[in-house]
Amino acid sequence: MCPESQIKADTKPDTIFYLQNGTPISFCGYKFKDSQPEVYLKFVLAFCLPDTLLHIDIWNANQSCHIRTIADTLLVDEIDIKLTEKIYLKGLSIIRKTVKTNTVLGGRKEKPIKTVERIFNQYVLQSESTDASTNKDAMKIALQLLQSKTDVKDLPLLINVWMYYDPTDFPTRQLTQKIFEKDKKASLSAINYRLKNKMKFENKETAPYSDLLLLKYELTKRGM
Repeated sequence: MCPESQIKADTKPDTIFYLQNGTPISFCGYKFKDSQPEVYLKFVLAFCLPDTLLHIDIWNANQSCHIRTIADTLLVDEIDIKLTEKIYLKGLSIIRKTVKTNTVLGGRKEKPIKTVERIFNQYVLQSESTDASTNKDAMKIALQLLQSKTDVKDLPLLINVWMYYDPTDFPTRQLTQKIFEKDKKASLSAINYRLKNKMKFENKETAPYSDLLLLKYELTKRGM
């Protein structure tokens, strides 16, 4: 069972992590399965001992993390602030130590498109019109890097970012439109597909779906 918390209280764990000594750690919360490695946010962790459940802590929706284990230690890598928390048991006491790290797991740096995906998914989950300055800075850098090289398969995600990532005073559309202009043919194809596969709540009379029609017109006109 998950420890009592604001996140899925009194439910079965979504995931169980195991330390080398066999101690299970329950995870209740959210994860993005398409991310490699998986990204976790808005979750609670607890040691599951034979006679008791030791609640570790709650991580909120602004804390995107990787979770892993090494030997008898749980490692929680907080991606945005580049810190790793080492968590282990000493008897029935939970020991927690924080060390500096970077957004590397297994020696692999996060690719720009993965940064965009992670921040966008987190933003949509929160359903707010604001975002942390660290997220906006990371998103801006990632989109600028994608302006020089973008894979066609990433265009559907970038179109959704263009449509729905709109924190206050962030130039999402200017940054993403420069990416679309690099390959107008592929971008128009992706936009046409998105227009044909709209969400149930979207319609051509209201933004951002109506804006996508305008984007299609602009790219078509510039391609002439």
